[in-house]
Amino acid sequence: MSTLKADTIQNTSGGAATLTKQSAAKAWSTLDGDNSTPAFFDSFNFASLTDNATGDFTQTYTSAMNNGTYNYSTFGHAESTNPQARTCNVYDGYPLTTAFRARYGYPSNTGGSATAIDDKQVVLSIHGDLA
Repeated sequence: MSTLKADTIQNTSGGAATLTKQSAAKAWSTLDGDNSTPAFFDSFNFASLTDNATGDFTQTYTSAMNNGTYNYSTFGHAESTNPQARTCNVYDGYPLTTAFRARYGYPSNTGGSATAIDDKQVVLSIHGDLA
């Protein structure tokens, strides 16, 4: 069996190499948002996590995305003691190429703002092209 070791793999033009399976997630994470200092349980292509406020997290990419129109899926895990549905709002309406910031909370029954919450488990998956 052969082993290939490399620090950087580039395409023939010097840019980012194309994955053979384009549907592969370019970044993903599971974080503990309920901890006094939120932390990743596990992650891929995220360099850091910032706790901006209750239910408001920024995850900074190790390798940036090509543009802000990539696809994302995210949710906060409902606790058994408080199993309400969760909402997720991307900060300022669009994901960034260098980071993903979102606010998590309970939906409002009156049409107002959601009530922010720090969930025990916040999950994020990113699909799109790397820069």
